Amino acid sequence: MRQRTESPRKCEEHQPGTQHRRENIADTWNTLSPQFKRYLITACIFSLAYFSFGFLLLRAHSVGFAVKDIVLLYALFNISFVVAAPLVGKLGDRMGRARIIMLG
Repeated sequence: MRQRTESPRKCEEHQPGTQHRRENIADTWNTLSPQFKRYLITACIFSLAYFSFGFLLLRAHSVGFAVKDIVLLYALFNISFVVAAPLVGKLGDRMGRARIIMLG
């Protein structure tokens, strides 16, 4: 395990409850490598596709599912995803990624 050799500095600007300069997101974005930016953009696109699943869970609650049943539905969805992902990956190796993406 890596140990810290420096003693922690107490600085007014980093104390909780005190005002400090906020980081500019554009400046931070510009410090990232192009490869990492490409990864973040791709991850954002795929996370938007997964975001709608939350609305399905809300709909399940509105039609009468109990909260414990909704948690079970969420767990079953994730389990089925974990089981299906390697199978779809193997299929993608055979058919090609472009065809699998077009299939949805």
